[in-house]
Amino acid sequence: MEQFKIEHFESDGPWRSFPEFVTLSKDEADRIRLTFERKTGIDTTKDKWDLLRYLESLSCQVKNVNAESEDFDLSLIAYKVGLKPRDEIYINWDDFTTIDRMNFLDLSKYFDDIWYPGPDDIEIFDDTFSWILFISHWGGVNFLDLTKFS
Repeated sequence: MEQFKIEHFESDGPWRSFPEFVTLSKDEADRIRLTFERKTGIDTTKDKWDLLRYLESLSCQVKNVNAESEDFDLSLIAYKVGLKPRDEIYINWDDFTTIDRMNFLDLSKYFDDIWYPGPDDIEIFDDTFSWILFISHWGGVNFLDLTKFS
């Protein structure tokens, strides 16, 4: 998680603490990337961004949803697409090299403090590796069901 987001969040009051999260080590992030590679059969030895581009190309837009909307609710979006995320989820910030783990309900509650429109494209998934929610920097939301990949 970028430090400025934590500082911005906590500047709203001394009683506010940023929700707990863990930034994964390089080895942990590599294991996640390899899990998605094995699951989909794609080899990204030449360009790590190939995996993300491939996964996103398989996804479908969640219609009539924009993460910039005042009424955006990540929990409702998950319900809308049929997800029951585990308590802990992962947030990918780039090409599966920077990944944070945090509580799904915290991410949902503080989504506007974590995802910033403009600079942030994120992918959200849990350790089942059976789905991914893509949130684009302009607020578009896509969903990928990976259960067809074994």
